[in-house]
Amino acid sequence: MLVVAALLVVACGGGEVAVEAPTAAITAVPLTPSATVSPSATPTIEPSPTTPSTPPAPTPSPSPTQPTPTPSPPPPAPTILTADDSGGTFRVGVGEVLLVRLGEEGMRWSDLSQSGDAVAVHERLFLVDPGYREWEVTGVKPGESVLTSTGGLPCHDETPPCLAPNRLFEVTIVVEQRT
Repeated sequence: MLVVAALLVVACGGGEVAVEAPTAAITAVPLTPSATVSPSATPTIEPSPTTPSTPPAPTPSPSPTQPTPTPSPPPPAPTILTADDSGGTFRVGVGEVLLVRLGEEGMRWSDLSQSGDAVAVHERLFLVDPGYREWEVTGVKPGESVLTSTGGLPCHDETPPCLAPNRLFEVTIVVEQRT
């Protein structure tokens, strides 16, 4: 008798599932090149007495004295201020970031200027023009800063220029020491 252990691999929807077949004793019948197998011939398969079938060991559960660590949540997405937020006052903590995004309404905006030193302002540059300008504003110390920019329509650059009024963007940022 010949003892065979088989591993059956089934491809299933892009993944693979492995199933281990039980060990069995198979009666082998030698075939010659001219031999044929009749449809009534059935191989004999008998369970192997040397391999007892045992269920897999259960996975141990965590002990009640050790809590399962939970991953910390990702930081919240920064607040995005747009031209519609002009005239508002916004509060951030030291180290927190908000974004000022101007230009989505078709206007061209000047550089963002600031009064006060409670925030640091850095313009974000893009490889492909997204159709707006964006600045990252970070609270650096408790206090207050006012951010301003002036927006004008593209027709202001034409000859003769259009008479559409410019638009002022101005927000107050209050930086707080949070614990």
